[in-house]
Amino acid sequence: MQVVEVTWIDAAYNGSCWDFKEMQNNFGLVNLKTVGYLVEERTDCYVLCLEENIGEKTYRHICALPKSGIQSVKFLTSGG
Repeated sequence: MQVVEVTWIDAAYNGSCWDFKEMQNNFGLVNLKTVGYLVEERTDCYVLCLEENIGEKTYRHICALPKSGIQSVKFLTSGG
């Protein structure tokens, strides 16, 4: 499988109380970088995992990254 590095923007959530000025200056979307095995590219997202059970072809630690927030995808290895 290919290893990819995906830079993307995610939503942010915080359950604490913030005053309006503090929120304006310090709270917003989160810029993230995720590295993993590319399981599948779909029309709306990239599906990545951190681990593959080779004998069973099962995956663990799976995430779907929405293409609407993707800034870049860097292929770190060729497929295999």
